[in-house]
Amino acid sequence: MKLTAVITDTIRESLAKKLFLGFTALSLLTILIFIFALKIDVVEGALGLATIFGQSAGDTPFDLEKFIFTAEAAIASLLFAGGIFISLFATASLFPSMQEKGTIDLLLSKPISRTGIIVAKFLGNLAIVTFNVFFLIFGMWLVLSSKTGIWNIGFLVSGLTIIVSYAVLLTILAFVGILAQSTGLSIMITFLVAYAISPLLLLLQQPRVLRFFTHQSSRVFIKVLYYIFPKTTELGNLTRLVVEGKEVTSWMPLWSSLLFGAVVFGATIYLFYRKDY
Repeated sequence: MKLTAVITDTIRESLAKKLFLGFTALSLLTILIFIFALKIDVVEGALGLATIFGQSAGDTPFDLEKFIFTAEAAIASLLFAGGIFISLFATASLFPSMQEKGTIDLLLSKPISRTGIIVAKFLGNLAIVTFNVFFLIFGMWLVLSSKTGIWNIGFLVSGLTIIVSYAVLLTILAFVGILAQSTGLSIMITFLVAYAISPLLLLLQQPRVLRFFTHQSSRVFIKVLYYIFPKTTELGNLTRLVVEGKEVTSWMPLWSSLLFGAVVFGATIYLFYRKDY
C-alpha cells in the first residue's frame, strides 16, 4: 500500500463523518446567502448602502475598504475558532480507531513503513480540512471582492494561518491518540492545551501579572512554558491582523507553535514505531 493510498483511505474515512460534509454544506449556504442576499452600492469609493434580505445596514456612507476588511476579519476569526474546534472534534477518533484489532493488523501487513502510516493519516486529514477552510474563504473572498472591487489578499493568506494552527493542534491529537488509544482523552487534552493552557500562559506572562510571582524561578518557569506550548490566542489575533492588513509586530507565535508541532509529531512517529501490536 503506497503513501497516497493511505492518504486517500484517510480522506474517505473522514468524509464518512457527517460533520465534515455538514461543514461544507454550511460553507456553501453562507456563500450563497452573500451572493443572493447581500447588495452593496458603491459611491465614489465609499459604501453608500448595504442591504441584506432587503434590509438596510445603514444609510450613512463610510469607508468601503474598512467595511470589507472588517467583514472578512470576522469571517476568518469565526472560522479560526469554530472551524478548528469542529475539525478537531470530527477527527479525534482517527488515530485511536486505526489501532483497533484488525485495522492495525491490516495496516502493518502492507508495504508501507510505520512512519509512512502516521504521515499519510496526518496528511489525509489535513487535506480535507484544508479544502473545507479554503472553500469557504475563497468563496467569500470572491463574492465580496467581485461585489466591491476590493481584492484583499490578506483574507486568502489567513487561511494558511488557520491551517497551520489546526495542524499544530492535530499533532497533539495524534500523540495522545497513539499513546492512550482513547478518543475522549485525545479531545480533552487537545482542547485543554488550545483553549485553557495556552490562554492562561499568555495571561500569566504579562508583566502586570508576572510581578505577583515573587520568586525569579517561578517567573522563568512560566516564561519557559509560554514559549513551549502552542499559542492559539496569539495565532487567532495574528489571523485577524493579516486580514485587516495591519502590521504584524512579531511572528514568534507562529514559528514557536510550528516548532512545538514538529517536536510532538516526531514524538508521535517514534511512539508508533516502538509500539508492539
